[in-house]
Amino acid sequence: MEELSKSKLYEVEAVSNFKELIERSWKLYPDKTAFIYKKHPKDTTYIRHTYTNLKEDISHLGTGLIDLGLTRKTCCHYCSKPL
Repeated sequence: MEELSKSKLYEVEAVSNFKELIERSWKLYPDKTAFIYKKHPKDTTYIRHTYTNLKEDISHLGTGLIDLGLTRKTCCHYCSKPL
């Protein structure tokens, strides 16, 4: 079992942040399912969310934060306050 853990099972491409991961996944698998969910816990129907949908949602979130005045500088400022 130890020999298996030392060898590579498959090649992977390194990414340095979440944005690169989403961009890469979107380019490679635009119509593949990124995740599925139910609107309500008792629903029997799942909703499929593709990598394209995910990228669009993240873009809309970023635009919304910028519209609220939360730029990188202000966002980091808020996060750095002691709890």
